[in-house]
Amino acid sequence: MKELNTSSRQIKRSVKNHYDNYSKYWKDFSREYIKKVGLCQKQDETCKGILTVAHVDQNTKNNTEENLLVLCRSHHIRLDQKYHVFSMSSNKKTDNSYLREKVNLRIESLNLIKKNEINVLEAFAGDGLIWDSVSKKTNKKINILKIELNEGKKGVYLKGKNEKFISLFDFKNYDIIDLDAYGIPFNQLEVIFEKKYKGIVHCTCIQSVLGKLPEKMLIKLGYTKTMIKKIPTLFNKNGLGKIENYLYLNGVKQIKGYFIDRKNYFYFKLN
Repeated sequence: MKELNTSSRQIKRSVKNHYDNYSKYWKDFSREYIKKVGLCQKQDETCKGILTVAHVDQNTKNNTEENLLVLCRSHHIRLDQKYHVFSMSSNKKTDNSYLREKVNLRIESLNLIKKNEINVLEAFAGDGLIWDSVSKKTNKKINILKIELNEGKKGVYLKGKNEKFISLFDFKNYDIIDLDAYGIPFNQLEVIFEKKYKGIVHCTCIQSVLGKLPEKMLIKLGYTKTMIKKIPTLFNKNGLGKIENYLYLNGVKQIKGYFIDRKNYFYFKLN
């Protein structure tokens, strides 16, 4: 272990009650409905993305006008977000060779939260092995919104690049954000810091065999593109130290975890 000091009830979505097929003429109908309304019905300065038609009650067969809203992609995701309380039963490439250590860290972080029901955003879900193991070791109820890039995984999850989704989420809904990446989740951390998230963040940061660190992270630390290009091996040394410096610049004063070769498993709390 190393330390760096430097209820409203939610409705579960399932295949049965949400992912029914849309009506045969939905595509044409929604296109015309968007033309009729013409703008996002929640329009404000946070609008982002194309216009879509949302079902207020999440029933894709209920196409009465009072159940429909024309929303930009950002507001549509926020409307649906509270219904995405997915099951934990969940092969995004992820390294679970240190599963016991990862589970121990998550159990430790759960004990810091004075609630019996915990909401988790799992950005690299895979088959959900980590949190499935965690759930067997705690009496707390754990609700998980899972994101996974690949098809064919267990359980229900948002399929796609997590960066696309998390930039639109209201982070206030989550007690824990889990970034169990195979690599260094720099872009995801940037979103978390930009949105001023308050809560616990779990990270897996693994330097590849070639040892390359994210160029944008190095630039944040004061290195220039010219310097990095000229001697790339020099600026990719001491990866953990550079990750720590990047976190410190973003207000992280302490991390707790396991640091094994170039594999770093840790969490921190943002207040």
